[in-house]
Amino acid sequence: MKRSGSGKAPVANIEPLTGPPAISFAGITAASVPGIFNSNGDSTASFDTRSDDKGSEPEGLVLGKVFGRTHAFIGLERVGGIMVFDVTNPFQPAFVRYVNNHVPGAPIALGDVSPEGLLFIKAEDSPNGKPLLVASHEISGTLTVFEISR
Repeated sequence: MKRSGSGKAPVANIEPLTGPPAISFAGITAASVPGIFNSNGDSTASFDTRSDDKGSEPEGLVLGKVFGRTHAFIGLERVGGIMVFDVTNPFQPAFVRYVNNHVPGAPIALGDVSPEGLLFIKAEDSPNGKPLLVASHEISGTLTVFEISR
C-alpha cells in the first residue's frame, strides 16, 4: 500500500483472485440444509430472512494444521454448523466439509445450535493424541468436541 502526502486514506491495488470458481457459504448451506437456508437458527419460519443481512453469519474462525494441511474451521452462527476449508494454499482454498449435527425442527436439546466459539487443539496437545475441534454453542448451550480424522 502506498500513502499519499495529501492526507488521503491509503490506496491498495488489489488484483482479483484467479483459480477455481468461488465457493460460497450460501451455496453450500443451500445444498446441505435447504429447508433452513439463511434462517435464524433452525426455524423454517425464518427461511431466507437473512440473505439481506449477514446470511449464515460466520461467527468464529480458527486455523489448525491437520495431517500436514492447514484448515480453516468457520462457525456459522445463524444457520448453524461448521464449514471446513483446506487453506494450505490461501490463493486456492478448497471446501472440505460442512458439519451441522442439529436436525432442523427438532428440539434444541437434540443437537448443537449456533456455534459461537471455536478452539483447535493440536494432536500433540490433545488428551487422545488426535487433533480436536471444540465448539461452544450459544442457543443450545452445548459444547462439542470433534475428533478430526482423515
